[in-house]
Amino acid sequence: MTTPVKLRIIMGENNSEKLTLPSGIPESVEDLKLEIKRQCAVAEDFRLQYMDVDFDEFINLTSTAALQHLGMVKVITNAQEATGEGSTPQVLRSLSVESTSLSSTDTEILSTPDSSPSPTSMLRSQAWPASFPIPQFSYEVEL
Repeated sequence: MTTPVKLRIIMGENNSEKLTLPSGIPESVEDLKLEIKRQCAVAEDFRLQYMDVDFDEFINLTSTAALQHLGMVKVITNAQEATGEGSTPQVLRSLSVESTSLSSTDTEILSTPDSSPSPTSMLRSQAWPASFPIPQFSYEVEL
């Protein structure tokens, strides 16, 4: 006799459901997807990610052997992927150069391709030079 398994199914932001599998974890990802479609009423095509305990983040589910009782599974529909929802959030949207010796006017924001250009980045009209001369500093300064 198999032990029933419960999974938390994350359908979207602020939207999750409890999935009870009375026969235990299915043998294939496709069987699990069919059960999610049936119990959670998902009509669209989707893929699954599970919460990996080693990395503490969602990873694409390729085998149900990675699942365990009271685990979390995330449903990512094709519509969510097209709009960028449900995918791994982009950790760095922009980078800024920060230093205690720089004033706020010396800070430059480096934009990602999907963000709007900042006024400072629009000032750069030429490519970066091939080499950057690095000045010699005293030992104390480098330390």
